[in-house]
Amino acid sequence: MSAGVLAHHGLLVVAVLALGAGAWRVASVLGGRTLERLLVGFTLACAAAVCESLGLGLFGLGGSSAALGVAAVATWAATLVLVERPAVSIGGAIAGWLASAAVRTVGVVGGLGGLGVAWIVWQLRRPLIGGDGLIYHLPIASAWVQNGRPGSIVEILDGLAVANYPVTNEVLVSWGLGLSRSWVVGSIWSVVLLAVLATGAWVALRNLGVLVVERTLAVVAICVLPLVVAQLCGPDTDIAALAWLAVCAALASAARERPGLIGPAVIAGGLCLGTKTTPGILIVGLAVMARRPLAAAFRDDRIRLVVSLVVAIAVGGVWSLRDLIVHGSPFWPLEAAPWGTPVQASLVGLEPSFLSHPRGLIAAHGSDYLQTMAGGLVLLAGGLAVPVLRRSRRALTVAGVAGVALVAWGAAPYTGIDGGDFAAGATRYLLPAIAAATLALALSAGGAGRGLRLGVDAVLVGSIGWSVFRTDKLGHQFVPGPGPLLLGLLCGLAVVALARLAVRATAAGSRSGSGRPAGGSAAGSTPSARRLAGRSAARSVLAAVVAAGACAVGLAVASDGYVARHASTGEIDGPVLKAGLPGLGAGSAGIAAGPATVVMLRGDHLDHPLSLIGSGETCAGLRARLGRETVVLQGEPVTPVFTRLSACLAGVKPEFADPYVDVYR
Repeated sequence: MSAGVLAHHGLLVVAVLALGAGAWRVASVLGGRTLERLLVGFTLACAAAVCESLGLGLFGLGGSSAALGVAAVATWAATLVLVERPAVSIGGAIAGWLASAAVRTVGVVGGLGGLGVAWIVWQLRRPLIGGDGLIYHLPIASAWVQNGRPGSIVEILDGLAVANYPVTNEVLVSWGLGLSRSWVVGSIWSVVLLAVLATGAWVALRNLGVLVVERTLAVVAICVLPLVVAQLCGPDTDIAALAWLAVCAALASAARERPGLIGPAVIAGGLCLGTKTTPGILIVGLAVMARRPLAAAFRDDRIRLVVSLVVAIAVGGVWSLRDLIVHGSPFWPLEAAPWGTPVQASLVGLEPSFLSHPRGLIAAHGSDYLQTMAGGLVLLAGGLAVPVLRRSRRALTVAGVAGVALVAWGAAPYTGIDGGDFAAGATRYLLPAIAAATLALALSAGGAGRGLRLGVDAVLVGSIGWSVFRTDKLGHQFVPGPGPLLLGLLCGLAVVALARLAVRATAAGSRSGSGRPAGGSAAGSTPSARRLAGRSAARSVLAAVVAAGACAVGLAVASDGYVARHASTGEIDGPVLKAGLPGLGAGSAGIAAGPATVVMLRGDHLDHPLSLIGSGETCAGLRARLGRETVVLQGEPVTPVFTRLSACLAGVKPEFADPYVDVYR
């Protein structure tokens, strides 16, 4: 670990803390309970990161660590000037919760936090990334770091314009990659979003009056779905979209009592749709649910609402607007308008929907659907059926929305691909419908008789059991063993126990030094009380600095050797990464790859410029690259472009060859 590597990861931690502190300040002004303020703060911090990345990208600085760090610190400084100081700091809020919350609650949160940290550490030791992460999520984000223009159209896959997809999540990942100059964010981000998903779902269910037992079971049932757990290894967008959907639901439901939260709810909706369009029907449903807070905001605080809408468009709607203007369809390249750019040839064969031939798909892939969805099928069935038995208006309404989302999924293109893993893989687009069905199921328990409530609990428990069983079958590539998880659980419990003791001891010392006589009134703020408060604040700052420094050091250590560790996970790019070829190790030699890019060839710290060899490359141009760049031709799967490019290099012996790639110098 060099000083430069440590400095980059220290800058990442500083930027996160700066945006987080500024966002908490704004969230405190808007009000709400502590968890709601945390969700608002996370939303505003992410929106700021996206806006800063896109804004700096206009000047080619969106990949500059210094520029991104300065922008984050400047945002924090602006909130110090423009936003009043919150009555309770985030540290004070955490300390107050530690001191007053029930022991069981503190233990649960600490244990879950320890499990999350253990999962992150395990993933940093075995960075799998996953198919979509390697194919286009990380290639897009790292290409923006290279060209300094997040959000720009970059060529990653020949013949497939993946940069025209909604790419808000990729912008957030590029923000982290640009600051750290390493891949560690790719292994961390989805685990963070799972925690946000769980928190948002908990708050939304609480605001809707779901009882604690059903609330807990519903949140667990969503979080342990194989469709969710299998995507924790890389920066995939399905978890991200579901997390933003949950945040939007939490803030929209809270806005009925706290109208000021409707603005952050709108921004969360923008982040959701900018990440993936699959939750679109649910976002419309949330807008209907929040129509009264929206109307009140339009009437009483129109400027703030308009600003929120503008921010939502900037962080989420800009991709659809660009595709509409340039290609005639907001959903291009997946969907084309008659007057616009046609769907790309590589996608035409993948357009069938599930409803176009459901019997054939179920006959051929029924077992795959069962294994992939597992408890999600139970949640869908229960969420559509139980509200009919309960006859609760709220539950029936949500079940109806879930049903519409399910039918929309079945009618959508790319859900009926009959080949390979595509059929079962398309079920991940069902996650928003599964979430809505789970909400309908949980709402059905409210006010129900004992028998029906036990039935709801049984459905939720059954879903959890089936999902945990199938998740365990994903294998050691995706799920840590019991050892790391148990260690993380125990460490989390120990940390919160020590923190609780420290907070209570500080509070007791503060009371004893305040000059408050037993059974009498306060004697005022004495010098000893002020000294105790000062020492307490100093200890809090010191603890925060130590924790931040430990995070920076840990991330820096994990960044070195990341590519080599990834090569040992069994992914298809492993052999070429292990080969130790000259020009692919330390240094900054250029690499040209086609018809797709092998993103990990950029190296641990993104030092190697990586460009795409497109279908328009001539034989003369390809041969001219030899000696100037390392040329990597991807042959798995075999495409006409690969065949032609390989023929161009006939007679040139590859320096490395396997079924996946041929490497030439």
